[in-house]
Amino acid sequence: AVKDLQEQLDTDFHIIGTPDEEVEGQKCHMAVQGVFDQYDMVIMIHLNHRNIVEPVLQCCLIRDYHFYGKAAHASAAPWEGCNALNAAQLFLHAIDMLRQHTTADAQFHGIISHGGDFPNIVPEHATVKQMIRALDKDYVQYLDEFLDDCASGAAKATRTTWKKEKCGEDFYNLKVNETGVSAIQEVFDELGLAQQDASAIFGSSDIGNVSFYCPTFQPCLKIGDDETVLHSREFEQLMHTDKAVSALTQGAKILAYTAAKIFCDEEKIAAMQRDFLKG
Repeated sequence: AVKDLQEQLDTDFHIIGTPDEEVEGQKCHMAVQGVFDQYDMVIMIHLNHRNIVEPVLQCCLIRDYHFYGKAAHASAAPWEGCNALNAAQLFLHAIDMLRQHTTADAQFHGIISHGGDFPNIVPEHATVKQMIRALDKDYVQYLDEFLDDCASGAAKATRTTWKKEKCGEDFYNLKVNETGVSAIQEVFDELGLAQQDASAIFGSSDIGNVSFYCPTFQPCLKIGDDETVLHSREFEQLMHTDKAVSALTQGAKILAYTAAKIFCDEEKIAAMQRDFLKG
């Protein structure tokens, strides 16, 4: 839709694909490698159960906490063992106790991804896969250190040892750029898309990291009803309907209209860059 406007707007438009977005966060690698350094703006669309001009993204860290003990027969000689699963459980309980002393935006999601090999063997190795989220990247790093204290205490109490392993890339919050957001809001208004509950937390995405390299936007487009929540089985089923095809068309309009609106106005381009530099 915009390629024929490139000469008129004196602007190049590029489409950049992202492999392995959900787990490894390849946009993080791409940003560090300089892929976005020469761009004036990056914009993508994300489907959702609400229309949102600029979603609130949390920073997100994923860590594997490994606990190591000593195997023993759980019936014949349990006193010979040191239970790594007990350390993992204690670690999760410590995180639960931590919650009341963190800000309201902080979230902790953890599972025991490995709890031992067989019930009659004292587990010598257990792993907790832990996610940490918060709205500010400095605060989420502080929480990361806080969880290390929880792991150290759990290991000491169970006579085990522990180590931490980083999983994928750390996702950052999305820097707000008022000039670009205002332009997208105008497009939403022109297309008759009412924004809904813009303050609600959207989740986390590697697009947040890109926003620290150039002005970056990820408006969300509603598909389905308000109860069909993102990443649910019901939401997945919507992807096989005519509503999904219609959303592709609507999303393309948002991208094209926003690009045209910003890059036909030199002042908007300059203001967007000023917003980025002061953010």
